[in-house]
Amino acid sequence: MPLKSDIHINVAKFEPCNASAGTAKANEDLINLLRDGPKWFEMGASKYRKMRDAGETPIPKPELLPDGLDIEIPSRDSDRVIPCRLIHPSWRKTTEERKKTRAIGYLIHGGGWVLGNQHSADVLLQFYADSGDLAIVSVGYRLAPECPFPCGPNDCIDVGEYLVKHGKEVFGSSLKFIGGESAGAHLSLLVAFHLLKYLPDFKLSGLILHCDLEKFRGRLPSALFTCGTEDPLLDDSVTMATKWMMMGGEAVLKIYTGAPQAFIDMKDKLKEAMDAQEDTKTWIKDCMVKL
Repeated sequence: MPLKSDIHINVAKFEPCNASAGTAKANEDLINLLRDGPKWFEMGASKYRKMRDAGETPIPKPELLPDGLDIEIPSRDSDRVIPCRLIHPSWRKTTEERKKTRAIGYLIHGGGWVLGNQHSADVLLQFYADSGDLAIVSVGYRLAPECPFPCGPNDCIDVGEYLVKHGKEVFGSSLKFIGGESAGAHLSLLVAFHLLKYLPDFKLSGLILHCDLEKFRGRLPSALFTCGTEDPLLDDSVTMATKWMMMGGEAVLKIYTGAPQAFIDMKDKLKEAMDAQEDTKTWIKDCMVKL
């Protein structure tokens, strides 16, 4: 009898021929779009951020939803606060109704630790809020190179601690989900590990992820890892999901054939982005059943 592997992979997900019809063209269009546009590392990050916010780069200007709220959360530094964005389920309009959301979701934007802010993804945050009846908080953490490590992670951790300690009082529910894409996924892990280590009574329901874990065995939440096969972080995602399961956590790894890095917000161009959002919605609902 042949020796059986303890880990099984759906090989079909990694076959380029199984990508949807428009994926190759969309990837090529994206490469051409970014190749001809301004580069932040040539003009400077600060100037590039202003251009992106003004819609002057190939990446579309972020869409701000009228019901989104700009809020501030205290930092560990007494002389500064951390800007954040708060998105409620679209059907909850009044302050009283918004206090009845089932849980808080904490989302951390990507951008290579250099780009992006709390306003980067209102539409996606609204999708998450509606998927699980969640109050979604997005953090505007400090960015490199102006604010080097550990400024950004510290801001993300400070907001996470605040949501654990004051979520029920301020937002009407408890922090149950943490997630992010690309650099935001890395920061989400840092926050989750910090909260699990220093707040022993805290329990997460889910970790969305578009170290030594042994100390967290039995306390790791369910984690969703989404990744396209054209993402340079594919190997890292597969390895991390496997490690998560090795340490006793539930890991759901979803692979999207042909999809590039940070594809989750490209629903208008890629079928895989729509599939990933729907998979995330299903996963959130599965986690909510366990609350």
